[in-house]
Amino acid sequence: MSIQRKQADDNGIEFTSEFPGIAQTPEIVGQGEHSPMICADEQRIIQIILNLQQNALKFTEEGSVTVSAQILSEEDGEFLQVSIADTGVGIRDEDKGKLFKLFGFLEDSE
Repeated sequence: MSIQRKQADDNGIEFTSEFPGIAQTPEIVGQGEHSPMICADEQRIIQIILNLQQNALKFTEEGSVTVSAQILSEEDGEFLQVSIADTGVGIRDEDKGKLFKLFGFLEDSE
């Protein structure tokens, strides 16, 4: 059980993951599932997704957190889109510009 799953269970929050059409385990890669190759820094991608999950769980007192990924086909190629949706307090408009900057963080939103 992941740390995020345990935290969600302990707080009574529904925590789901949705990956339609994407192979989720090495055993089914290449067996009909669409599994894209992504050129990226694997550790950074994992770190970003985990941080977003942890923040969603931290600021969601009730309701749900859903992590989803899908393949988007565009004219210039295919892309992986990862989304995290929650029923938490959200981010103030004036704080949104601070997101995705090196070494930045937001104060508690309330």
